[in-house]
Amino acid sequence: NRAVLKGGKVTGSLTGGSVGATGGNATGNFVDIEGGEVSGATHGGFVGSTGKAEENTVTLTSGTSDDLCGGSTASGNAEKNKVFVKGGTAQDVYGASSTSGTVTGNTVEISGGTAQKVYGGKAAHGHATKNIVEVTGGAVNQIIYGGEAGGSGKAEENTVTLTNGTAGGDIYGGLASSGDSVKNTVNINGGSATNKDVYGGWSTGGNATGNTVTITAGSVRNIDGGRTGSGNATGNTVNIGDGKAAYTGSISGNINGGSSSVGGRDYTTGNKLNVYGNATAANINNFAEINFRFNEYVNKDATFLTLTDGNGTNLRSLSDLKLHGAHKHKGTLIQAASAITV
Repeated sequence: NRAVLKGGKVTGSLTGGSVGATGGNATGNFVDIEGGEVSGATHGGFVGSTGKAEENTVTLTSGTSDDLCGGSTASGNAEKNKVFVKGGTAQDVYGASSTSGTVTGNTVEISGGTAQKVYGGKAAHGHATKNIVEVTGGAVNQIIYGGEAGGSGKAEENTVTLTNGTAGGDIYGGLASSGDSVKNTVNINGGSATNKDVYGGWSTGGNATGNTVTITAGSVRNIDGGRTGSGNATGNTVNIGDGKAAYTGSISGNINGGSSSVGGRDYTTGNKLNVYGNATAANINNFAEINFRFNEYVNKDATFLTLTDGNGTNLRSLSDLKLHGAHKHKGTLIQAASAITV
């Protein structure tokens, strides 16, 4: 099925294909909004009970809508749904959502227009896995989540990439409630998230493990490889640059391997900071390994990593600092605004 809106007003919701209380799947439906207004939510595919929502697509080119959702199901799984925002205005945008099932492999692409919150996939009481958000233009005024898992669900292998455009809220690769947030990724390749924080993975009650944040360009405030409330934040990686081009990013706050809103657990073990370019930040915290990776784009006559926090910087051990690549040059690896304590 395909629903196309080019003008006028839809009072209520707009759906490409819908299955009610009797159950069944909503598969391969399309909604195109090319103008006009939808006062309610727009769904590519909608399942009101048990059943899958899969391979449904919503495209907003012009006009306005309340929430956009590629595929939504009450108690089934939502897989491989897509939402494209190329222009126009929407409220919250979901690649897919499920109340009690899993959301897997769903995608949101923002290349123009305006949205409020964006979710690659949201599972209220299930797992969110391998969902993707790509922002190449336009504006997301509030928070961006690659995947959000509620209840005991796990947020795993979700990805957010900001290449251009504006992020007006914090960015999460994966967010979990009491489950773990594992192997999620955030790439900042351009655009603006000025005064906003970036988290590879966050879990309120579980562990944040094996997540990665890479910034090569664009602007952010704080970076956390992993963050947790009552769990551990270990084995996370933060990459400053990638060695494939000159690093042109801007970090106004701290770079943390792991962090917590509560304290008392492990936020350091296995966390790595890889520095590929001459960079500046306020401070660095909770890294077991700090790698300075020389490459053709590094200015060897300048400080590799400049830290501006006047309260000083703490390092576990000088042995945590490691050099990679050909350098054969005397220089400064870390310059802090105040004392460096080892």
